[in-house]
Formats: sequence, structure tokens, C-alpha cells
Amino acid sequence: QFDDLIHRLAKMHEYCWVDSSNSTKMAEILNNYSAKLAPAPGAGHSLPSSTRQEQFAAAWPAVKKRLVPFFSSESLQSLDDIVEWASERIKMIQNCVEEKRYTLVHGDFHMGNMLLPTEIEGDVDRRPWLVDWSFSGIGNPSVDLVFFMAMNDITAQDTERVLQEYFSVVKERSQLSWNDFLTMFRQCLLNQFIILVCYDSLCRTMADSSSGESMVDVQHAHFDRVNTRCAQMILLYNVNEGDIIPIV
Repeated sequence: QFDDLIHRLAKMHEYCWVDSSNSTKMAEILNNYSAKLAPAPGAGHSLPSSTRQEQFAAAWPAVKKRLVPFFSSESLQSLDDIVEWASERIKMIQNCVEEKRYTLVHGDFHMGNMLLPTEIEGDVDRRPWLVDWSFSGIGNPSVDLVFFMAMNDITAQDTERVLQEYFSVVKERSQLSWNDFLTMFRQCLLNQFIILVCYDSLCRTMADSSSGESMVDVQHAHFDRVNTRCAQMILLYNVNEGDIIPIV
């Protein structure tokens, strides 16, 4: 089902692609109504760069403490280095993501916002329905891709396969090369990590306010998994200086 949802996400992005010489009726509609949608699509993406600058490095020690069980000391040191490097480039990283206004982005693409197939009178309605479009807008498709991958259990081997599957669907419409696509993905990955770190304290407060001790633990474990997966992907794809140079 995960692969099917990734394929459907890619098809949605491809169908709604607006940054193309081969304009479609859907692209015209989206361009006409884009001003009514989120200017920076994505949960947490409206957080100003000035606030990110204030909170990111300061929030990192508490996040890192909870990541200790999941990483080696060498990996944690690498993450420290990435945080220090990214802290000096917050605005540049954000700009790299937001300037790529390519397609319709849902902005909160995860299983909790999907109505999945159910049995209907002996048959199966196999169409998942995507709900809650409050963070949607014209933007960077990797916002949806990164967020969905961070919210689901996925191995390093599966990550590469998922990216290739997604790219195979959008490459013709997007006219992006594989290398440019990976650069765009890494930019969004680092941007998402910054947002997660900045919002971690608020997420922990929400977890602590959950009803019942067991639910509190469940919520904290969920946030730990999301942060861990995002950090793992950052280490896997070795985000670096070249990734924040805007691509044409």
C-alpha cells in the first residue's frame, strides 16, 4: 500500500504540474486560484526564517538527547556538524525550497489524512481519498514526498527505490534531471528537519497533554520515530553546500 500511495502522489503532482511549457487545463485553474492557497504549503512551513534562526540550534540539544538510543556516537557527531552548518544557512535553505513553485502540494501528506480502501458490498473501493487540504498550495513537490517518507517506517534501501519510482512518474512533465531531482529532495529534507526540530518542544507539550499515560508514551514514541527517520535520511543523502545553490 505504501508503494501505491507514493505512485498516486507522483501522479497527482504530475497531473497538477504548473511549471511547464506544456500547459494543461489543470495548470491554468491552479494558477488562477493559487493566491487563495497557502503561500508556503506544508505543515510548519509558514514558520518565518527569523524564528527558525532563533529556535533551531537552541532546540537541537533536547532533540538530540532523545535520538541517542537510535544512533552511534559517530552519527550523532555528524548530525551536530550538520546542525551547526545549517544554522548559518536557514534562510538560504528555506528559499531553495519555496522558490520551486512547480505543482499542487497537499502539505500534510500522511496516513492520518487518508481514507483508505474498504470493502463495499463484497467489492473493494481501491481509491484512497486525501482529506484536510488546509496546508495546500502551489509549491515544491518534495515537501509532500519528504514528509510522507519521514512519517512512515522505511529502510535505507527502500528510500532509493521510492525516489526512483516517484521520479519515473514525474520526470517527463517536470523536465528535471535525476541529479536536480535529488538536489531538490535533499533541500526539502534539510528544511523539514529544521522545522521538526523547531516544533519539537510544542509536539512534546501536545504529547504530554494526551489523555492516559499509555497515550502519552505512544505520542512521544511517534515523534521520536519521525525525527529519527528524517535524521537517518539526512545522513544517508549527505546534504552539503552544493545542495543549497538554487537549481535553474
